[in-house]
Amino acid sequence: MMRCIAYVFLVALCSLNTSTGISREATKDLLEVAHFYENCPQISMDITVMAYGSETDNQGMLLGKAIMKKQGKNYYSKFLQEEMITNRENTLIIDHEEKSFLFFDHPSPVSEQQLTAFKLDSLLATGDSLTYEGMKSKHRHYRMLPATGSIRQVEIFLDAKKPLIKRIVYTYRESTDEFDHGMYRVSIDYHTVKTGSPDPGYFSISKYIRLSENGAVPREAWKDYNLRTITNHTQ
Repeated sequence: MMRCIAYVFLVALCSLNTSTGISREATKDLLEVAHFYENCPQISMDITVMAYGSETDNQGMLLGKAIMKKQGKNYYSKFLQEEMITNRENTLIIDHEEKSFLFFDHPSPVSEQQLTAFKLDSLLATGDSLTYEGMKSKHRHYRMLPATGSIRQVEIFLDAKKPLIKRIVYTYRESTDEFDHGMYRVSIDYHTVKTGSPDPGYFSISKYIRLSENGAVPREAWKDYNLRTITNHTQ
């Protein structure tokens, strides 16, 4: 569940139908943001995920804090006790709570999309409307209403001048037998965004595992971790 929450902000922009209330200007603004993140050579940010139990709940509950870093084709993320590192050749998922490594001997096909988190296409493809709501709390405010699914409303807040996501708020429909999410809304805040070069140590898979002709094995400091390898041939 926590992994799903960690990546709940993987939203995107494609197949937009202007006849259903999709604002061309709002689409243009969000595509500009998506383009910036996709083409930015290096970026780092801190992320806070909060859950709220009701419409009147203004205090909320901290679900967790995350960090995300990108440098070229190298990506790193951490949420709670889970880390993910990916590069041009390999991907490693580390679960410190379970003391396990999941090693891909190739770049995981979902890793880049998860870690960049800015390919805004799948969510708005199901949207019934997308509108610009004006300025709110010094941020550009956009509202999307999904036509189906458990999410009733998505609010996207952008920096007033720069193509940066500052906050995404998901408001859920009432729970049903099909959707029982146990919360009213989730807020994801992006802060401490930097475009400088991250520490290369974040992208080091070799500090956790050693690669040899016989495959991957945990290094001595991580010998208590169970390691599973996923190859191109693993089904």
